[in-house]
Parts: sequence; C-alpha cells; structure tokens
Amino acid sequence: MTALDYFAWVVLVVLIITVAGWMGALMVGVFWPLALIWAFAKQQSEAPKPLSSF
Repeated sequence: MTALDYFAWVVLVVLIITVAGWMGALMVGVFWPLALIWAFAKQQSEAPKPLSSF
C-alpha cells in the first residue's frame, strides 16, 4: 500500500465518524419523545422506605 492509500483510509475513517456523529444528533432529535414517554411509562421499582430518626 502506498502513502496515498493510507491517507485515503484515514480520510474514510474520519468521514465515517463524522457522519455517524451527525446521524446520532439527528436521531436524538427524532427519538427523544419516545425516550421521554418510555421513562415515565415504565414501572418503577418500589423505593426503600426512609428510616425514621424519631
């Protein structure tokens, strides 16, 4: 492999990471209402009762 091939691989990896970052940012924009609904709709486990100090 030549130096140009290594450079092309580096550029490709950087491009993939950049596109993945933007896709993640866009998907959070799309799916955050579902995450909010899931957070409030799931059943909470019973919280431990506070200890009485009196």
